[in-house]
Amino acid sequence: MKSTNFNIDKVKKRISKSDESAFRQLFDYFYPRLLNYSFVIIKNHESAEDIVLEVLQMIWEKREELDMIDRFESYLYVCTKNKTLDRHRVNSKLLNVSFSEPHYQEYITHQNPEIQFLNRELLEVIDRAILDLPEKTRLVYRLIKEDDLKYQEAADILGISVKTVNNQLVSAVKSIRIKVTDYLSREIPSPMFKILKTLVFFQL
Repeated sequence: MKSTNFNIDKVKKRISKSDESAFRQLFDYFYPRLLNYSFVIIKNHESAEDIVLEVLQMIWEKREELDMIDRFESYLYVCTKNKTLDRHRVNSKLLNVSFSEPHYQEYITHQNPEIQFLNRELLEVIDRAILDLPEKTRLVYRLIKEDDLKYQEAADILGISVKTVNNQLVSAVKSIRIKVTDYLSREIPSPMFKILKTLVFFQL
């Protein structure tokens, strides 16, 4: 049963204005609930704690976008569910990713300072491209790509149609790809350009 002193819409509005005391209220109210919810799925208390803390930290980091989320409580539970299921999948199987191809060995290596620098720059380019998106388009992209929500989940939470979610996501990816392509064409020598472009676009 919800506390009569806790109004989620008012708390959300205050958090969107960087009110730390409101975030503390949100944390105290939802942390035990989300923790129990995650634990039921993953059956590991430590992992559940990490997941819920990650979700709540993400809420604070994206606080300026919260006003666009209609069903905020659903958003919290959906994010917790998806992150818990992702963690469960990772814990349940060995990930077998091969980087044995010559191009990967030559260019994508943590031992190469130049590639490390380019990777950091590329991440900054992507981050700036996301921040440059229109507000609603940026939120849709983050819900789908960063929070792992399904199209229908994002549509329900934002109070828009699945078609609108799809259109906004297509627009976001197109805009980001243009800026990434421009960066790669200027900074990455051939023949690595096409390889890195393919790898990056696969992640967008």
